[in-house]
Amino acid sequence: MLDNDLLEQLVTFADLGTVSATAKKLLVSQPSITRGLQKLEEELGVKLFDRQANKLSLTKTGTLAVQEARSLLQAQADFIKNLQAFDQKQNKIKIASVAPGPLLLLSERYSQPNQLSLPEEEDFIKSDQIQDLLERQQLDLVFSNQEIQTDKLESLYLGQEQLFVNLDPFTALAAKQSLHFQDLKNMNFIVQEAIGIWRQIIEEAEIPGLKFLYQTDDQAFSVITSYSNFPYFTSNLTLALEPDRSKDRKVLPLMDERAKLDFYLTYPKEKKAKLANFIKEVQTIWPR
Repeated sequence: MLDNDLLEQLVTFADLGTVSATAKKLLVSQPSITRGLQKLEEELGVKLFDRQANKLSLTKTGTLAVQEARSLLQAQADFIKNLQAFDQKQNKIKIASVAPGPLLLLSERYSQPNQLSLPEEEDFIKSDQIQDLLERQQLDLVFSNQEIQTDKLESLYLGQEQLFVNLDPFTALAAKQSLHFQDLKNMNFIVQEAIGIWRQIIEEAEIPGLKFLYQTDDQAFSVITSYSNFPYFTSNLTLALEPDRSKDRKVLPLMDERAKLDFYLTYPKEKKAKLANFIKEVQTIWPR
């Protein structure tokens, strides 16, 4: 089996062009490099170098050997990286949520986010998927909007997420102290598309003339809400994470019951001990 150190010497020599520069780069003596390159030739049974007085250069076979050596070294590096990443992923806590708020909270406030396996920004779980995915060990824990108590699963109440409306402070509604969905009739709201179960909730409010202008790009959403007077939603979770985002708006709570979402930590009972520290910290960082 070829020694990786010899392959690294070959590649470094090809990059730098001299034995002395190779030795300096690899922090070894020049004689060690010379012996290493000779040993590599012997092990391969081919001529890699043309040797002249005070000059060493690659043969055509040597040039091919350099290309193959690069591929071998990269393949080994990728092998190690992929294996370590896979192993790390197996030991992470696999989490999902019915809405983005809890995941944003974990990303910003949890002390060891590298221990968590979180879904993509737009990949939210549906309520009717929770029990099946947990029981099949596809997930370790779900931020659910319903309590589930079975012989295999249990739920722990965490807290509530409540919607707020962010208004231009010069609109008539801004004079109020709180709002209801009915107050929003005939308004156009800028809304992020990836909001999980909240999309169903706001659309089922069925307010006359209320329109939602969905944005798929977070940056576009941020620009529009910063430089226009379109109203938009936030929640107690996002306000806690980004208190300055709504500084130029009048922020009013929506008081309808449908504008409040109870959250539970739902997980397999057999994993309760593994999740104990995580659950304790999440209870601490959840805004009250």
